Amino acid sequence: MMHLKNWWIMNGFGLVLFLSSLFLVSLRRVDGAGVQQTPLAKMIAFTVVVVFFLVGLIVQLSRYRRLRSQQYN
Repeated sequence: MMHLKNWWIMNGFGLVLFLSSLFLVSLRRVDGAGVQQTPLAKMIAFTVVVVFFLVGLIVQLSRYRRLRSQQYN
């Protein structure tokens, strides 16, 4: 049971990190390379962040299924 509690805590941390990165991308005017952020550049940055989040979400859900199945065995 402790494994699932730790899993939820880490997922909460990941969600906060994801939302804060989206917030920072939406607020910045110039990126790290000095490029002016146009709406297109912001949409590309949003897409990159969301794709990484979705990959992590898929990994986390598969891990969750494994933990739940081990808990019942």
